[in-house]
Amino acid sequence: MCEIAHTLLKLQYSQRVLSPFSSSCRITIALAGVVFALPASASAADFSVSLNTKLAPAYEAAITDYTTTCSAGSVSVTTDVPSGLSVKVDGKAAKTGKSTVKLKLKAGQRFQIVVAGQVKSIRCTPKGFPVMTATGTLPAVSPFMAISIPNIGAAKYPYAIITDARGVPVWWKTAPGKTVMDTKVLPGGLVGFWTGDLSGDTGDGPFSIYRLNGTLARDVNVAQGEGDAHEAYFAGSGNVYRISDYVEQHADTTPAGGPADNSVKRSVIQEIDPSGKVVWSWDPKDHIAMSESRNWASLISGMTPGKAIDLMHFNSIEEDGSGGLILSARHLDAVYRINKADGSITWKLGGTQTDKSLTILGDGGKFLVNLSGQHDARVQPDGTVTIYDNGSMWGRAPRATRWQVNVNAQTATLVEEVTDREMTSSAAGGSARRLSDGSWLIAWCNRPNVRAYAPDHGLVFDLRLPTGYGAYRAAPVSASQMTRFALVAGMDAQYRR
Repeated sequence: MCEIAHTLLKLQYSQRVLSPFSSSCRITIALAGVVFALPASASAADFSVSLNTKLAPAYEAAITDYTTTCSAGSVSVTTDVPSGLSVKVDGKAAKTGKSTVKLKLKAGQRFQIVVAGQVKSIRCTPKGFPVMTATGTLPAVSPFMAISIPNIGAAKYPYAIITDARGVPVWWKTAPGKTVMDTKVLPGGLVGFWTGDLSGDTGDGPFSIYRLNGTLARDVNVAQGEGDAHEAYFAGSGNVYRISDYVEQHADTTPAGGPADNSVKRSVIQEIDPSGKVVWSWDPKDHIAMSESRNWASLISGMTPGKAIDLMHFNSIEEDGSGGLILSARHLDAVYRINKADGSITWKLGGTQTDKSLTILGDGGKFLVNLSGQHDARVQPDGTVTIYDNGSMWGRAPRATRWQVNVNAQTATLVEEVTDREMTSSAAGGSARRLSDGSWLIAWCNRPNVRAYAPDHGLVFDLRLPTGYGAYRAAPVSASQMTRFALVAGMDAQYRR
């Protein structure tokens, strides 16, 4: 989770800077101190428009969607239109010369300004919505991304957000009185995210699936125990994998360095079909020894005095396409492959040594452990496994890693690593997604940055949240999964005028 803080060693890594943007124009529009640059083909006449509220992002000719604040319930739009230029504000032709239109708007509603055929959509953000700034653009294969802003730290309101390629929020939904995590776009143009109570660190609540118009399609609940916040994995079969947590009383935790009589939080993986029936489950109790949690046991005990000790802390699940599941367990510093047929563990990457441990190649000598507090283990089309390595227990900076596993040789070779010299710590949370073109989308959680990198690891996009905020995970969204038209229409349906 993002709320856990550690002091980490600062390491320096190479990083490319974003290329400066440039544009040519003949017409300017001054909007709240920001210059609008219109293409030369629009007109040679001068035209200006200003708002009494702040526009985000700063205008660029290529940008279609913007946000502004409408806390007072209205926005004043002042235009100065020269004769012969076609301008519409909120569907009405603007008068020639200087005039002001006051629009009554509520949070979520939008208006349009059309200048020389160019449509600019400006939507009002609600109170407490994170003020995000972005530079650059997402890789072309991911024109949108889904992020979760939990109400942790400085963030007071939780949001599930979908942004466009420039980091502009084009769809969002909140859950008053709850927390939001694990936002993702689902088949059929749906959006899902976990909502619930996060006071117990792993959380308890449903994974809620919404239509873009904001109505609830269904909840995916665990059959027993608490519905963990970290992951709901949607398989191609239509089934959903979720993590269910329960407490075991009077457990002997001496193998992990704890007392002989203790309360332990256990986690079970449940595969749930569309009707809500559990069709497969896996309890690690008979497969993962308590001694494998030794590195984290003393820390967890100190963090949650009087509470059940969470010795495993599962945070990602994914099918590997060959009858197995890839499972990340933060408090074991390890990623496992589970054979679904019999529940056995095929291999273990990282963590304490067992007879299933893979021999690490290509990453030796740099760290005491190769993974530490990791998240978001994902299987790539070429069979490699990507992992966001937080480095949280061993005083080092986070990194995105990609591993080639050779089951026959029982080896795991580090074939790719992405680092960023500005990202010096990442105690918990975070994600690293390698896209189809070899680029990366990384949420450096408990840092206020979501960044994208080209295949050569040069920085191409940087979304910055307010200080004290963090994005639990950033999920890339392709054009085949979602369109701008659908997102905008969905928001318009949620916030009708």
